[in-house]
Amino acid sequence: MFNIKDKVLLGALSGALVATAFNLLDYISITLKVNKWHIWQIASSLYFPKGDLNTVPALALGAITHTTLMAFAGIIICYVLYYTGRDFYLVKGILILLFFWIGLFGGVLSLGVTSLQQPLGISTNIAHIFGHFGASVIISYLIVKLADPKVWSKPVNTVKIQKNIETNYVKTVAEKHKKKKPTE
Repeated sequence: MFNIKDKVLLGALSGALVATAFNLLDYISITLKVNKWHIWQIASSLYFPKGDLNTVPALALGAITHTTLMAFAGIIICYVLYYTGRDFYLVKGILILLFFWIGLFGGVLSLGVTSLQQPLGISTNIAHIFGHFGASVIISYLIVKLADPKVWSKPVNTVKIQKNIETNYVKTVAEKHKKKKPTE
């Protein structure tokens, strides 16, 4: 197995890989008539009228949009794990991707800026929330497992800078107190 040393690449690759699997499962849920709208159609509804959502350009742009958003979510998850630690990494990933889902499905689709509007249908919403829930677990897992161990270590110079700032602050405060002479 290979280890990825760059946090942006790690998050983006994890998100994009999971987006590919998500698209396959979404297609299956549409075929089984569990889901009314494919995620690509929902994503492309930002750019195309409702009647054009099944065209090749709309589906292609929807695929690019969805994959880009999942890659961006992966980058955010990676940096949250870097700054907060890998403890409970699955929970952190779930919270971040569900926040994305609420923002996009609950927010953007309700604002009237897309050709599809909420409600998309209970089965579509449930299928997509479960899909994003599963995607968040897999993205978080991939980030933790594909990361080079050095990805999680903090740069040494950052620690030194922080110690220098603290030391200089303490010295400055001490000097100010020494200069003050008690008034008689």
